[in-house]
Amino acid sequence: MPGQTWQTSLDRRDRQQDSPHDYTQLAAAVTARYVRLVNVHTPDNGLFSISDLRLFGHAPGNPPDQVPDVVAARNPDDPRRVHLTWQPADNADFYIIRYGLAPDRLFNNYQVYQTNDFDINSLNLGTSYYFTVTAANGTGLSPAGPAQFLK
Repeated sequence: MPGQTWQTSLDRRDRQQDSPHDYTQLAAAVTARYVRLVNVHTPDNGLFSISDLRLFGHAPGNPPDQVPDVVAARNPDDPRRVHLTWQPADNADFYIIRYGLAPDRLFNNYQVYQTNDFDINSLNLGTSYYFTVTAANGTGLSPAGPAQFLK
């Protein structure tokens, strides 16, 4: 039954040093749906607290399909603004918009949820840009489509 059986993946009970920003990479991958953190000791009967716990990995399954039909259009009244639209990709949880000055120099990005259009209001006047939209989910990223040129 789910949630009834727990497996210990990391045990730090015998560790004698502080590690407020510890990074641990497990020796082997673990497949899990839930994670439980158990505090076994706090010095001087202090209260236990945690401010961040991050887990990395990939969910089973396939990454999303490539994002189709990406269109970038500058606002004719204010060319510092661009409106991007795209068709939703199958299995996408969110999208990553990348843009920059060349197809291989897309160093700026936005991560967007629950939409297939987005406005960027911070372009430079008289500068050409390239845009791509990549779909993402727990298993990874979609293949990148060709960068859209915007003069």
